[in-house]
Amino acid sequence: MAVIAVLGYGLLFLFSLFYFSRQSKVQGPKSRVPKPAVSRASLIEGIGLSPAAREKYLLRLGAERCDCGCDMTLAACLARDLTCVRSPVLAGAHMQASLAASHP
Repeated sequence: MAVIAVLGYGLLFLFSLFYFSRQSKVQGPKSRVPKPAVSRASLIEGIGLSPAAREKYLLRLGAERCDCGCDMTLAACLARDLTCVRSPVLAGAHMQASLAASHP
């Protein structure tokens, strides 16, 4: 009799796991922080640009300041402040502009 009770309890437990896991597939709130399309390393190195466009891009990253309040250049903020969400976005915009300028 005890074996039947344990078997019944096990089946009830498996059914409840299935039932509750099926209902928990509700989408949560999405993150509001934009994620860059490329990695920080590729933004720092200018991967994907021609040598001439890369040189101009890297000079621009080294000259412009990040607007997150860190008072570092975009290149320094990308490399040092991994919590900054502005520097990848700004560098990505400069990368897209450099790509567009190098491929007319």
